[in-house]
Amino acid sequence: MSKRKKYKPTPPFKQLSKSIDWKQPFNDYYPLKYSVREGHEFYRSDEWVKTRDEFKEGKDLKCCKCGSRDHVCVDHKLPLRRFWQYRTHPYNLQLLCHKCNKKKSNYTDYNILREIKDKIRLDTLQQSWRV
Repeated sequence: MSKRKKYKPTPPFKQLSKSIDWKQPFNDYYPLKYSVREGHEFYRSDEWVKTRDEFKEGKDLKCCKCGSRDHVCVDHKLPLRRFWQYRTHPYNLQLLCHKCNKKKSNYTDYNILREIKDKIRLDTLQQSWRV
């Protein structure tokens, strides 16, 4: 009887890291680039306060997930520390209540990433058509 080697599946991150071209600017996976401290500093900055206030202006302040009206805040759809380049983009912002924001945590939905990229590309195309 010959002994067979047990199949060892490759962990998903190793598979992912092999398939990514890290030199291209629009990868579907972004490693953490900024520290927690830098994230907190951004949330205290004038840039964030201005962006947040402009986003909330004229909107019905209710959670887009559950419809609650208490403790509604502006949230990034994509985590700030991974997707720093979208930190002030309105397509990356949403209104969430405190509970839904906690539940979402730093979860990254890559369908949202593709959706945001597509909207940005479409805006760029439309602007080039106007010129």
